[in-house]
Amino acid sequence: MKKFQFVMIIYFLFGSSMVFGDEQILETYTDDSILQYDQSLIFTFGYKNGVANIDHKEQSSSSGFVSLNQETKISKNSLEIGIIKEFLNKQTFSFSAIANFGFEKGQDQGEAQNNTYEFTDKVSGSFYSLGGSLNYNREAFMLKVQPFVYLSMTRANSKYLLNYSKKTGPENSTSIQYDNELQQTNTGVGLRFIDPEVKLMSYFKVNYSLNSSSQSNATSSTNLGEIALSNQSSVAYRPISISLGFGFFF
Repeated sequence: MKKFQFVMIIYFLFGSSMVFGDEQILETYTDDSILQYDQSLIFTFGYKNGVANIDHKEQSSSSGFVSLNQETKISKNSLEIGIIKEFLNKQTFSFSAIANFGFEKGQDQGEAQNNTYEFTDKVSGSFYSLGGSLNYNREAFMLKVQPFVYLSMTRANSKYLLNYSKKTGPENSTSIQYDNELQQTNTGVGLRFIDPEVKLMSYFKVNYSLNSSSQSNATSSTNLGEIALSNQSSVAYRPISISLGFGFFF
């Protein structure tokens, strides 16, 4: 337990100083270094935060339809599990194959049209990704310190559900749902701290995502039944996100 706490303290408080600090702290490994171990698979648990924006200016010829005419900003919280397999782990430079699967949830809520309408916009979905990282291996404080760059491909299926109504007539509500299929190319930089003795790892990374393709299907309804939209909105994703997590050998 103390060893695990030490790994996390190093990770959160001293990561930058180990990478960019005094050379006496960060040393190249030798033949009897802690880096000379046989690494198995690493099972990871992680958290990622992202943002999706939807400019809700939908239109419909149906009688009584009123557009929200408001941009929503949904904070997406994702939990992911994954597997990492490192190759050439006893060398200065190594390569890791990475596979992840996860779930996302989030919402935005507020008021629109001079505070006459109130809305809730929610997202839920799942995703998986495959990729790899190029790692630079160093040793510090009896830990393997591993800055890395990575590239991966992600496929996601998400459901965005908007509900809004007048404050004075909440029974007359409108619902709009987008079923979104997304393919992304992701790249970024990060830092891992690996302790082979207690078989634990922690990581932090900054991600940049570029949408390869995105398709959405929209359905909508009011209290009077389904309605057809003549103009739909699209989902825009903030390209930068932050991930952090931990893992253990198995």
